[in-house]
Order: sequence, then structure tokens, then C-alpha cells
Amino acid sequence: MRKITAVLAILLGAFTAVSGAFYANMVEEDAYLGASAFFEKKDYGAAAKEYAAFLEKFPESKYRAASMLKMAELSENAEDAMKYYNKVINDFPGSEVEAEAVFDLAKLFYAQEDYKKARAYFNIIITKFPSMVWVEESYYLLMLCAKAGGDGTIFEKAYDEYNAKGYFSFKNRVNMAYAGHMYDSGKYAKALMLYKELMEKTQGKDKNIYMPLVYYNSADSARKTGDTQGAEMFESDLKFKYPDSPEAKGEAAKATPGMGGIVSQVIPAKTPLPAAGTKEFYTVQIGAYSNKKLCDLMAEKLEAKKYVVFVKKDGNFFRLSVGRFATKQEADAFAPGFAKKEKLKTWLVKQSWD
Repeated sequence: MRKITAVLAILLGAFTAVSGAFYANMVEEDAYLGASAFFEKKDYGAAAKEYAAFLEKFPESKYRAASMLKMAELSENAEDAMKYYNKVINDFPGSEVEAEAVFDLAKLFYAQEDYKKARAYFNIIITKFPSMVWVEESYYLLMLCAKAGGDGTIFEKAYDEYNAKGYFSFKNRVNMAYAGHMYDSGKYAKALMLYKELMEKTQGKDKNIYMPLVYYNSADSARKTGDTQGAEMFESDLKFKYPDSPEAKGEAAKATPGMGGIVSQVIPAKTPLPAAGTKEFYTVQIGAYSNKKLCDLMAEKLEAKKYVVFVKKDGNFFRLSVGRFATKQEADAFAPGFAKKEKLKTWLVKQSWD
């Protein structure tokens, strides 16, 4: 009888332990799914609180890396986002989540126009994680970083490697960047050939290729190579296909400096911009967000305080800038006091265009 009682006690204890572990796992998973549900519903403030609470309550969870990546995405400033990305990189070496954190960190540096650091992290993806889904985009953005830094050698090396490896997902964008590189370098015949290939291949259906600029640069390249008739044909096609574009109206859009003809999409601020004495001006960039909702929330806060606010989409990021100044000196003088007043940790004075 004692033996039977002892066996039953052991079985009961084992069952209690298993059921307790099962319950704990259920609570942990429910907490993670709850935070994710807020994120999916775009209630980003609640999502950030829930993910933070989850990380504090379940520091050893299997969902820890995923939660830290979400916290980085939801961070209101780049410094906090970088801390989460670096934590994932340090705690999960050699894993897919490390690769994701490296790639997101590279894009964050790219959005901040710190092209040297961005290049370093894109190179990590290319060399350490060549089989990951982010490698093609890393080549493309590495090219843009090199172009922005004036390093044609690295730009062309990345272009050659991309093609040698037979990649295709970013092929059109890579060729667009290379065509712009040829155009900026004064190699108009080569640029024209590449632009023609883009026209034939995409038929204007690739949303990642800004076709008005393709036609505009093609017309200019044709004219500079002595093909006046070809230039007129491209201009005619531009006006027919994209009549409302700045290029068709003779107001060529300002390409992002050094980006090989890549044009950033500008999203108008809710507050009308003041009349500018000149088209070029300076502003103070205070953030680069991968989450547009967070960017909009910060923009609304600043607009409520009567600041002039700009939001510009650049790839997967939304850059938030404040102020409009005629000179860099005026922007430099404004930035420290503004950052102190609004409790911001970083800023970047940059030149902009209407």
C-alpha cells in the first residue's frame, strides 16, 4: 500500500510539474500574442508597452528576440532602436534574428545618412549571411551608400557582384541606380542604353522605378550624344505618358544628392509650408522611423507646438525634420536649443529642396 501511495505521489508531482510548465508556457505565449495583436491593430503605443512588459516578465522567452526587434521598430528615437538591435546581435550570434537586426540597423544608418556605417552593416549581410532574404537589397543599398560617399569603385564592385551571382529581385532598381551612375559620370551613351532597357523591360509597371526621370534623363542623354531626334521622341513620350510629372512640365524633380538619379518621395506636411525665398533651404532632421504611424504621431505633436514639420519617405523609412532655414548656420544655431527643449538626443542638419 505504501508503494502504491508513493508511486501515486510521484505521478501526481510529475503531472503537477508538467501542467505547471504548460500553464506557464500558455501565459507567456498569450502575453506575446497580446502585444502582437496591438501591433497588428496599429495601436503602437499599447504595443510598445505590452512588448516592454513582456520582456521584463519573460527575460528568457523564446519570443525575446522577436519582441526586441518589435521594440526597436517602435522606438521613438534612433538611439533606443540601436540599443535593441545591438542587443539582438550580441545575444543571438549567427542566427536569422541577428541577420535581421544587422539589416535593420544598416537601414537605420542609411536613413540617417550615415552611409559609412550603413555600408559596414550591409557588407556584414553580404559576407556573413549570403543566403538570407536581405542580401539582394543589401547590395542595392550598398551601391547607393557608395554613390552618396563618392566611391565609384565600391559602387561598381557591388554592381558587378550582384549581376555575377544571378540575383533578380532588385535587378530593375540596381540597373536604375547604375544608369544614374553612368549619367552622373557623363557616360551618356551607356546611360541611354540602360534607360532604354528599363523602358522595354518594365513597360512602366515597376512601381520601384520612377519612369518620368527615366524618360527625362534619356532625352538629355540622347541630346548630349548628338541624337536630337531621339531626344525629342523621349520628351514627347514623357509628356504623353506622364503629363502631370515635374519632368514633363520642365521642372525636373530633385534627385537625392549622390543617389544616381533616385528620387525620394516627399509627403507634404499637414501644416502648409511657408513661402521660401529660394528653392534650397536647411532643416533639422530629428528621426528616421520604419513605422509611419509613430512618425505621424511625433509630427502631430510638433505641429501642435507650431513647428514647421517635414516628413519624407526614403525607402522603408520616414524621415522627420523640423524648421526651415535659409542658411546652414541658422539651422546649426537652432538645433541644440530645440533638441534640449524637446528632450531629443540626436539631430542632423541637412539641405533640402521644395
